Amino acid sequence: LSIDIGITSRLVDLPGADKFLIPAKPLGPFSQAWSALIERAKITDFSPRIAILGGGVAGVEIALAMAFRLKTELAGRGHVQLIEAGSELLSELRPQARKVLIRELERSEIEITLHTVATEVSEKGVHTASGADLLEANFIVSAAGAQPHAWLENTRLELNDGYITVDE
Repeated sequence: LSIDIGITSRLVDLPGADKFLIPAKPLGPFSQAWSALIERAKITDFSPRIAILGGGVAGVEIALAMAFRLKTELAGRGHVQLIEAGSELLSELRPQARKVLIRELERSEIEITLHTVATEVSEKGVHTASGADLLEANFIVSAAGAQPHAWLENTRLELNDGYITVDE
């Protein structure tokens, strides 16, 4: 049996998320919003300012892909910022792999912001825990943490921390 339903973002409850946050998962809505942003930028002078919440593997992968697309399709017009609440990116990786990916982020001119907790998102960007900081963005992506879909609670499936229980 394969149940291919994916996950959703943990940050969907962040104030302003319903209007201004695009979760990286599920992929369909994210892909549509990203493609629409690129098309809008191609036909106008609009310069995307992208903020990605979450400095794990998913956030880094998305940041690198977005920076590449800005470079190749918009001649580099735009800015990508990767925002991590913790003290380092890619904390789940071994040091050598982390070093290689951070070098790629730097080469791709992706701004890295550590020790920064998002408390709200708005049309202006990402509001932070300090209250004084606003990280300007016009496209905000959540790649921070995964959680199961809430609707699973309404099924008769056996769950473990909200995820479908699996065994051998």
